[in-house]
Formats: sequence, C-alpha cells, structure tokens
Amino acid sequence: MAITEYLFSTSKKYETVSINKSGDYDSGRTLVNSLGCKGCHQIQPEPDPNYSPTIQGIRMEQGPNLIGLGSKVKEDWLLSWLKNPYSYHEDTKMPKILE
Repeated sequence: MAITEYLFSTSKKYETVSINKSGDYDSGRTLVNSLGCKGCHQIQPEPDPNYSPTIQGIRMEQGPNLIGLGSKVKEDWLLSWLKNPYSYHEDTKMPKILE
C-alpha cells in the first residue's frame, strides 16, 4: 500500500480524451495488422515459447503482449495513449498512432 500511495503522490495527473464507445472489432483488427503493432507487441494468448528476450531487451525494445489489454486499461486511457504516448511517458518507444 505504501508503494501505491508514493506512486500516486509523485505522479502528474493524466488527462484522458473522451471516446466513442461503439468500437468495431473487425476495424480494430485491420488497424492492428496495418499499423505495425506486431513489430513490437505479441498478440497471442500464450507468449511465443521461442521468443526469449532479456529483461533489458523487453524494457528497451519490446512492448507488452496486447491480449487482454481491454481488461487492464480503460478505453479513454488507451485512446489518449495511442494519440500521444509522449505525454504519458516522454521516453517511450511507442509511436504516436492516432491523430
């Protein structure tokens, strides 16, 4: 609990943008496949057993597995992250995906 309180007390407030809740699964799949997300992210229920990155490699090059992301973050936060990841983490490797 002390770690959580410390992190919240030292963090800047992150403003999210509003989102239209009527998403489209097929359009989302097309975007993920066409924007190059798989270049940095795995998108599968079980990580590839042949993929064996180091901790340093994960930190510097590899984004998280995107399976289950919807259960981990709120939609408005994800949209804000995709529009401007640098406002959340200025040293991120994540490119600005949406305008």
